[in-house]
Amino acid sequence: MATTSTGMRPPVCNSVGKEHHECIQASGKQLALLFVALYTIAVGGGGIKSNVSGIFGTVLAVLLMGFVAWGYQAIQPPASKICGSPNGSTITAPRIKLRDGRNLAYKEHGVPKDVAKHKIIFVHGFDACRHDAYVAKTLSPVIVLYL
Repeated sequence: MATTSTGMRPPVCNSVGKEHHECIQASGKQLALLFVALYTIAVGGGGIKSNVSGIFGTVLAVLLMGFVAWGYQAIQPPASKICGSPNGSTITAPRIKLRDGRNLAYKEHGVPKDVAKHKIIFVHGFDACRHDAYVAKTLSPVIVLYL
């Protein structure tokens, strides 16, 4: 859609006026209308942008991604290490190797297994561990002999 208003159009500048720089300048009202029209087109096209705003947005996006990557690396746990390997943690409990390759750690409670009269194997589930003992560790050796 286009409209024209003859009153807003500057007078025609002929070739004689161009040679002598005597053309009539646009009035303030005509310049104001020109700039309002240009700003209306710019706002309709997504806003007014300078040439450096694209660079600023790109730099800001790169910096933001750098901080996100740095933060992501900071919260990641270290790589797992196999127990008993040169850089891994030390093995602290006796273990039994299962047929599928896993290890089962155990702990002896009470008297040594060579001296014990009865051997009880306590199998625990997910909510217990090998350190759980149902017999008090502070029992007298005399009482343990009667068990």
